[in-house]
Amino acid sequence: MSANNNYICACPTTAPKLYIWQRELLFLATTRSRYRAHRSVQEKLILCLEGSLSVQLADGSRVHTGSCLVPTGVEIDDDTINISNTVIAICFLAPFSQDYPALASLMTAVAPGVYIDHPNEQELIQTLLQVRDGPELPPDETYDLTRTRIIPPDVSNLVFRQFDQRVLEVARILSSTISENLTLGELADTVNLSESRLEKLFKDQAGIPITQYRLRYRLFVGALLLAQGHSVTDAALAAGFSNSAHFSRSYSATNGLAPSTTFLKPPYLKTFVDEKVLASMAGILNTQTDDNPV
Repeated sequence: MSANNNYICACPTTAPKLYIWQRELLFLATTRSRYRAHRSVQEKLILCLEGSLSVQLADGSRVHTGSCLVPTGVEIDDDTINISNTVIAICFLAPFSQDYPALASLMTAVAPGVYIDHPNEQELIQTLLQVRDGPELPPDETYDLTRTRIIPPDVSNLVFRQFDQRVLEVARILSSTISENLTLGELADTVNLSESRLEKLFKDQAGIPITQYRLRYRLFVGALLLAQGHSVTDAALAAGFSNSAHFSRSYSATNGLAPSTTFLKPPYLKTFVDEKVLASMAGILNTQTDDNPV
């Protein structure tokens, strides 16, 4: 098992950073935060930049590690995956991709769906510290720098799981109708499946139900808008939430922190958004104008 990573940042004033690409995100913290218990809604790789990361094994004992691969649906709290004493980095993996099973094939299983000890753990951690504390790089260069260290090249082109095209089509519809609440029946009709069949097939392949997947995407859009400097209220409404309270509760339940804590309180988060993301979401971003100041 990996030893704790006790690197101490030489730049204590460095701001936490968030990189947003079209299908992946990278969060780099600078301080230990009191994360509330929350449930993962996206496959992710958690790394310990400083402090101590511990995971509960299947037999109830605990192990300290520098990295932990987490599937969707897992509860992250002090009893299961304890990050309360950790300055963390989180690599949010692309949905409907080979990334999670590729990493799982190289890491050590310790609980259902949970793996520890990334094969390039120390190199990856040092690269992430370099990204966090070093000269700022644009999102595309940061992606190139980190991608091959997150997903080793020898497994990056392998196919571990197949995805049903009907499920992928429903995921595409959900992302393009963010302000609508299409029913399960309407979604099932578009791909010629019964509601029960679509519901089971989608959960089997996405790891979460359709409603939670739609919520996850809305939270992504809301986070993007907050990163662009919009208020919690404007971000919530543009992302399809009924009000800011609903957005805040949902964000906390899936990230362990309130959106205001993440984006609007010190240490202030510095965000880097790939141009492709801004282009693909221009319609949503353009609904927010200078007439709605933060």
